[in-house]
Amino acid sequence: MPGCARPRDLRVQALEALRPRDSIVPGPSVDQQIAVLFPTWTRLSTVRGFLPLAKSLRTAEVLYATMGMGTQMADGDPSASIVLWTKSLEGYLHAWLAPRLADLQKQPDTLWELSSRVGASWPTYQRWVQARWTDPVAVGAMSVDVPLRSTVNVLRDLSDRRVKPLDSPMSVTEWARLMMFLAVDHPSGPKNVLQVKGSDADASVRLAHRLQVIALVRNSVTHRSVAATSTLDAFRTLYYAAFEEVTQMV
Repeated sequence: MPGCARPRDLRVQALEALRPRDSIVPGPSVDQQIAVLFPTWTRLSTVRGFLPLAKSLRTAEVLYATMGMGTQMADGDPSASIVLWTKSLEGYLHAWLAPRLADLQKQPDTLWELSSRVGASWPTYQRWVQARWTDPVAVGAMSVDVPLRSTVNVLRDLSDRRVKPLDSPMSVTEWARLMMFLAVDHPSGPKNVLQVKGSDADASVRLAHRLQVIALVRNSVTHRSVAATSTLDAFRTLYYAAFEEVTQMV
């Protein structure tokens, strides 16, 4: 039909769209590009159990490369990269922390006692965390709210003496909030019962904050917003730095 692109033309356009993003130096492979910001990727990408999540992360990086100026995808919606990046992180957090939480829930008295103690001392811990908390947070052109007051809600199940279901991955937000209480040693009550490495309270809380920012951006582009180029670039930098820090705690 007149005015309709032929199948071959569409294929050529699709290939043209895969030219590297201007901000990525042409030449290195996708894995090399990832490793620049995420050094642990070189090892992690070869771990058999991580391979499905590695595919999601690589796909996110390839889609990111298509969003540069001068490509057919320059005016596209970059949400897919952000969603796939976060999916990979979410799966990693669950694979790492779910078995540890499951072991604690087999004999949950420690969790019941800890949740009660932390709940009672929350105002004290909240004041300490507040000095290390930023709200709202700008990620490129996007601003997201990270309300500290709601983080304690993650303990509701434990406070009611109910175990958390672990059959499917919990969200990045939920894991980040749990880390603030179960992966931190602080005089007001939180305790590193998940036995993560490098449980410096200050560093762990700041990481938990960044993980929640990542989740909030993902939620926003999934349901409401289209990320600007500056948001996509800022998210990528934030994401890889946080993922790298997470891997050092395993």
